[in-house]
Amino acid sequence: MITLLVPSAGIKLDVEPGTHLFDALRKAHVRLYAPCGGRGVCGKCRVAVDGDVSPPSDVELRLLDPKELEAGIRLACQAVLTGDVVVRAPGSPTEAKTPVAAPEARPTLAPEPDAVLCWGSAPSTSGGEPRVWTRTAEVDLESHDGAPSDWERLVAALSIGDYDGAAAPPALQLARRLPAALRGSADAAEASPDAGSGRSRVCAVLLDGAVLDVLVRERDVFGVALDIGTTTVVAYLVNLRTGETVDVAGVLNPQASYGADLISRISLAETPDGLETLRREIVGAANGLIRRLAGPSGVDADQIYLAGAVGNTCMHHLFLGIPPKRLARYPYNPVVRQCHPLAPAEVGLDAMNERGQFFFLPNIAGFVGSDALAVAVACGMNERSNPAVLAIDLGTNGEIILAARGRVLACSTAAGPAFEGVNISCGMMAAPGAIDAARLIERNGAPEVALHVIGGGPPLGICGSGLVSLVAALRSAGIVDETGAFVRKDGRRSGPLESRLVDGRGGLEFLLSSPEPGGLAGPGSDEAQANGRGEGEPAVALTQRDIRELQLAKGAIRAGAEILLQELGINAGEISRVFLAGAFGTYLDKDAAAAIGLLPPAPRASVTSVGNAAGEGAVLAITSRDAYHEALRLAHEIEHVALGAHPRFQEIFAESMLLGAE
Repeated sequence: MITLLVPSAGIKLDVEPGTHLFDALRKAHVRLYAPCGGRGVCGKCRVAVDGDVSPPSDVELRLLDPKELEAGIRLACQAVLTGDVVVRAPGSPTEAKTPVAAPEARPTLAPEPDAVLCWGSAPSTSGGEPRVWTRTAEVDLESHDGAPSDWERLVAALSIGDYDGAAAPPALQLARRLPAALRGSADAAEASPDAGSGRSRVCAVLLDGAVLDVLVRERDVFGVALDIGTTTVVAYLVNLRTGETVDVAGVLNPQASYGADLISRISLAETPDGLETLRREIVGAANGLIRRLAGPSGVDADQIYLAGAVGNTCMHHLFLGIPPKRLARYPYNPVVRQCHPLAPAEVGLDAMNERGQFFFLPNIAGFVGSDALAVAVACGMNERSNPAVLAIDLGTNGEIILAARGRVLACSTAAGPAFEGVNISCGMMAAPGAIDAARLIERNGAPEVALHVIGGGPPLGICGSGLVSLVAALRSAGIVDETGAFVRKDGRRSGPLESRLVDGRGGLEFLLSSPEPGGLAGPGSDEAQANGRGEGEPAVALTQRDIRELQLAKGAIRAGAEILLQELGINAGEISRVFLAGAFGTYLDKDAAAAIGLLPPAPRASVTSVGNAAGEGAVLAITSRDAYHEALRLAHEIEHVALGAHPRFQEIFAESMLLGAE
């Protein structure tokens, strides 16, 4: 056995010689940013290694700079341990931006302020009935009214007989705690103050009119809405009495260490223990987020009675432990589109009340999941939308929804992870050090590109929003042509921009920082500033291959929108509103997106970034009974369009890869 040390994590591990460093670190629960899942494609799992490892592989010689290799930087997926090793693993980002939808994008289904409930009151219908509320009741336990059980007496006292499921038998866990709540017992931690007098005053927690729990005193009740994305997981803690969102938090989806794309995860799910590993990772992330939100807010786990989730179809299957194999094979059918609401323990949610309920909103079809449905609900889209409304949830798995002429169409596009900075040579998440915006300015009478870096300082890489705005700026400056190719004017370097266009290992590339201090214009919000990287550090650059990756992602989104327009027989000029959803959509420069032709040309449309609309839709599904039932109804109204089966998809996709607005 040999020893692996990771001092930053306080880890010492004995491993077998010949073990790949990637596998050893995973065994030690050290998370690495490895979008390709360790296949040696992305070159992102860089670690600094001291000790005995195999010589650099051909993959490392291709993906790592010679100076990095000299400094002991290796790819964890390529390095094989041959002796004792100390690893200085760069910290992978775990926090995720959690944008909230703009107020004007919120649907009319959201409860109005006058719908706030008081303790013991009946649900108000002025702004839509809440899903969970509490009601106090005095139960006469010794009357001779013919009620055959304490349960029937309680239901009668609550006066909830008009609600579906109100008289349904209680869950076993509730039946077991009912005597203590109603009558008191020697071993009960709490009991009704009136227990033993023949009358008992209790507070019932109701979900859609059915009793979830019986309390001996009133208290706030809470719910959690989960947006389970391919890249990020976002949780909202909501006070179900008031409808107020108490707090929001997000983390990177821990499954990303097994591959940034869904196909990699589906492949892993087919291996022994693979599906359970992925399920455990994502459920653990959900539990962690719930605890992280509840603790500082002073909320006990027992106060959380409802959890609702949305996600694409693959994430739905992985969260519930359903084999996703068929999603990777034509005709890409899911095992199920919807499951009945579940007890939290059935899915492993132990950070909430065990007598509560968990549900996933229905998927639509294929890779169009409940997250797309939630976007439609949050944006108020349905078959009555007029004129045309378009919503695009931009991400690794992009969903597009178009509502017009009495129909709602939806499709899923395999945009790939370029929008998250994956498969980009210097790509990274939207974290400190990432270039997240660029624009063309004039400096000393010549065009220049000003960069904005998250957190300030020299750029370490580029994230998706920065990639879009940078390519748009270079396209405007004539450095990149319509086909996405770099343009070098007569082979001369006649200005600041042209001087950045250099020959790299894979062809022409545009330098964004210099390996020499102060060598190039760097970050700045209003004007470019001279600010290079430290001496000996590799430069940050945009390569020809990076532009091609963006074109593939951009082409997929644009082609999907164009095909939906064709299916409805309308043109882009008829679109009145465009909603851009998701974290990437929130921070995307809308003008830059239009300039490269990411969006259909819709001159009369208002373009609105609506933040995490999928998460907002999930919040509505746990707070509003009307919104929940609208989502269930809309799931059967939305028509799925399979892009792969469309006869003109390849043609439209090829045209959509061009960098232009037409």
